[in-house]
Amino acid sequence: MLRRIYLTAAREQLVAEGKIRRMSKADAILNKVIASGAACLSEDDRALYDLKLIPLIESMSLH
Repeated sequence: MLRRIYLTAAREQLVAEGKIRRMSKADAILNKVIASGAACLSEDDRALYDLKLIPLIESMSLH
């Protein structure tokens, strides 16, 4: 439950800061992870999540 709350807040902040766009592939991947976990991702989606999204999430501080 806490993972979902954290990732949802991170997603909203990334959108607000313009680091990802709503309805983009990155947004869709984050939504999948929030709903079902990273294990549900395809290899390509997992690569984007690991290489782009995780570093973005780790570098931000949630307000």
